[in-house]
Amino acid sequence: MMNTFIRNNRDKVFWSFLILWIIASIIFIGILNVESIIIHGIAILIFSILTLLQNINAKFCAWLDRTSKYKLSKDETRIWNSIQIKAAKGYDEFCEECIKDKNYWGWPWVSPGLIKEEQELIRKIHEYFYPGDYIVDPIGCAQADYAWYSDIKNKIIY
Repeated sequence: MMNTFIRNNRDKVFWSFLILWIIASIIFIGILNVESIIIHGIAILIFSILTLLQNINAKFCAWLDRTSKYKLSKDETRIWNSIQIKAAKGYDEFCEECIKDKNYWGWPWVSPGLIKEEQELIRKIHEYFYPGDYIVDPIGCAQADYAWYSDIKNKIIY
């Protein structure tokens, strides 16, 4: 059940702040009758201090970084290797196009295009790190696949 609420670091930050704010509100508004504007300031101050401690405290960093990598299953590893090969080939083709035409303003792409199971894997992993994210630039499907691959390629563990 917890995985549905906390899927990535952005969710951890949100839920941590919300819980902190609720606790501070209960203590200060309910018990001590302090004005709410002061409570909001205190909650933001405490949360800011905790965020600064993230850079200092190794245990806090380890807790935040638990979901900063995606562990591939054996079947996903096979599919991911295929995606990497296609992305590298598409990037090489893109570089060749840039050499031919110095004014080329395109994006890299995957070549050949991803098959259905490869697209499903790349979208699944991308949704894990960037929930609700989508591409609004009018580019081709192979270019969008490369953009999503580029977003997640350093966040994969075999």
